Amino acid sequence: SSSSKVASSFEAPEPPKSQGQPVFPDINFQPSSPEDESIAAIKRNADQEAVFVVNGSNRGIGLQFVHSLLERTKGKIIACC
Repeated sequence: SSSSKVASSFEAPEPPKSQGQPVFPDINFQPSSPEDESIAAIKRNADQEAVFVVNGSNRGIGLQFVHSLLERTKGKIIACC
């Protein structure tokens, strides 16, 4: 068997300078209490204007997400394959 080397001009990009710190100041990354999350989920599921987008919904876990949303939400569900 013969081996050949292929020349490449690829160079890895410089890693981000964020050092693990959020770079989007308007997003809260701090964990909230389970009570806060539960209240937010109840409000979101009751909101008829809410839109849920599920990618990969033709099978597997995506399909299960769609079934779960159909049972518990009043919003619109966009199911993508």
